[in-house]
Amino acid sequence: SWSWYPQNVEVGIADDAGNNVLRYAASNLGAWTGVTLAFLGGNGAGACYDASAYTGLRFRIRGNVTSSDELNGKVFVSLVTAETQTTALGGDLDGMGGHFNLQVDVTGTWQTIEIPWGNFNTPTWGDSLGLTSLALAKLQAIDWGISNMASDFEIFIDDIELY
Repeated sequence: SWSWYPQNVEVGIADDAGNNVLRYAASNLGAWTGVTLAFLGGNGAGACYDASAYTGLRFRIRGNVTSSDELNGKVFVSLVTAETQTTALGGDLDGMGGHFNLQVDVTGTWQTIEIPWGNFNTPTWGDSLGLTSLALAKLQAIDWGISNMASDFEIFIDDIELY
């Protein structure tokens, strides 16, 4: 299931030469933003997924990010687990914190990104700061985030899979 924050970004399915892809875009938000693919249980509610049988995440991405900070041309890819998600949003974390993440360069042409689990950085803020190992048995979502300093961005995402 897809969700996004804040709600005033543009998210939808776009036709890319006959292939349906996710399009995520906005201008002058002045806020951190992200589009999130959540794992769901059989009843449609959010669920933890045991991703320990896999070695990483693979997806295709293209687009542009214009930002006045070090995240110009970059997207944050984050793994949301029960350990890094606040209880208010269905996780186990008392308080708020960051997720295991990696900055990915975005270009105007399609590229396939493969990220082994071990390449994700540990959380850098909040109550998840002390976590050092990724809780693969408790994966809840994958998030593609954009800096609050971005003046505009347009991202296309396709072929998301665990490998």
